Amino acid sequence: MSGHVTDGYIIARAMQLTVTLMSMSLDDLARAHAELSQRVNSLYADRAALILDARAEGHTWQQIADVLGMTPHGAIKASKMTTAD
Repeated sequence: MSGHVTDGYIIARAMQLTVTLMSMSLDDLARAHAELSQRVNSLYADRAALILDARAEGHTWQQIADVLGMTPHGAIKASKMTTAD
């Protein structure tokens, strides 16, 4: 795969997830949800740490925002987000 996600891949993955969910118990679903939530929160915390590292290295909010494809205000907000909430 060249790094691009195709519609076919998305459809195939959605079908796999549908089959998986159909064969899951509610307890399995609850555990999977908790694990995914933990992973998402970890990604937010990692992003915040990387942004703060970039600031510590002297990069401006504008430079960071440009790299992340967001506004400087968004970059500042992202630097404080350690969970998805």
